[in-house]
Amino acid sequence: VRQPVVEASYIVYPDNPDNPSMYYAKNGRTGLIEFSGKDAADVIQAVIDALKDGGRIFVDRGFYKLSRSITLKPGISIEGVFPRRKNVEPNAPEWGVIEGGTVFVGDGTFPAFTGNNLVGVYLRNLGFKNFSYGLLFGDTNVLGIAFSRLENLYFDNTTACAIKLINFQHIRMSHIKAIL
Repeated sequence: VRQPVVEASYIVYPDNPDNPSMYYAKNGRTGLIEFSGKDAADVIQAVIDALKDGGRIFVDRGFYKLSRSITLKPGISIEGVFPRRKNVEPNAPEWGVIEGGTVFVGDGTFPAFTGNNLVGVYLRNLGFKNFSYGLLFGDTNVLGIAFSRLENLYFDNTTACAIKLINFQHIRMSHIKAIL
């Protein structure tokens, strides 16, 4: 599998981008594979938990099948490869199903990313397909997300809504597209 040259705390990648059976997380400093498994949620959550003071996670091109939500922590940056769309209607210039890039795939019964008290989070160039919520941050009387950036995020087939932010502040959001 071709690995991109990026500076990151961890690089996550599948064995086969189009039809993965295993996922790997390589330490960005040592180059050693520290986490691996058949469930992308387990591998990515292990990486997030290993980053005690935040860090940058690069998720390479591919489809990442999640069996459960990934819980983010403050200071975490998750960046992927810009999602590509395939037009499903002849006169729809930017809309269509996600067909490439970095795409997280669920079964429609749970949110992809969750978290509370998130400060300094950066999510960029990610696709989300078949989740109840793509992003679900915050709760009653609990800070959801603040001083963070959400950029170039695509959502397909979210059963509740693409992004639900509760008790949020100072969020920069750009290029968010959803097909519900």
